Amino acid sequence: MTERYRFALIGHDISYSRSPAIFSAIFDDLDVAGRYDLIDVEPGKLPQVLETIRHDGTQGFSVTIPYKQDVIEALDDVNATVKALDAVNCVRVEEGGQLSGHNTDCYGFALPLLTIGGELAGGRAVLFGNGGAARAVAFSLSTAFRINEFLILGREPARLGEFSDWLKAIAPEAQVVTKPIDQVSSDDVTQTAIVVNCTPLGGFNHPDQSPFDPIGGPVEGQVYYDLNYNPGNQVVAAARPQVKHVLDGSHMLVGQAVRSFEIWTGKTADPKSVYRRVFGAGA
Repeated sequence: MTERYRFALIGHDISYSRSPAIFSAIFDDLDVAGRYDLIDVEPGKLPQVLETIRHDGTQGFSVTIPYKQDVIEALDDVNATVKALDAVNCVRVEEGGQLSGHNTDCYGFALPLLTIGGELAGGRAVLFGNGGAARAVAFSLSTAFRINEFLILGREPARLGEFSDWLKAIAPEAQVVTKPIDQVSSDDVTQTAIVVNCTPLGGFNHPDQSPFDPIGGPVEGQVYYDLNYNPGNQVVAAARPQVKHVLDGSHMLVGQAVRSFEIWTGKTADPKSVYRRVFGAGA
């Protein structure tokens, strides 16, 4: 093996993350040496952690919930995608400890949809959640897949309003409706091109909950995409008999990791090969 890389993931309650396995697969695929650490950051400790990372030899780090927006104010530079999304999931540590922010979630989210993208054009999307991941999803659907109608479901009216204003600014021709997530009805999720779960409900930390609880479960549609990737996800399993195309977050996770590695190193790994190494068949 040649070269030695050091990367990390910062977030909170992230012991379940498969990112270390994915980066191990990337290292093996490219025959390079490296390590990828999980750094669980307690609330209020983000500035201290980032100051350490600037100078400890880390060359890049991923960012996950709940810090995709909070991290921005500590960065020295961000790219155009970050400015559009107001969310960061990838930071490159430059010489001198400068921190440069990027967002690779759009790339990762779009990757498994490329073969069915024509079925989405001009359709309607329903998004459960209105955080940083939801912004990447909406941005990708509007710019790469020509979705022009959105229903955004969330818990806080103020944040829903902010999300709506943001989406209308980046996609002026889109029709954007918001609604409290606990008031969702079956009618809201019918006749959709794609439904995306951008919440942790059904995921590792909330396996017995579902964004569909008010209506009982997923309903028929073209695509159900759940950003969670935990094995045995009950929401994903319930969607499979009902929906034409069902995707979980494993492909997105691999895609954004491969793109992050490219930003940090200039080297490109094969997403399909990395996926097979980590998740097995179905790549």
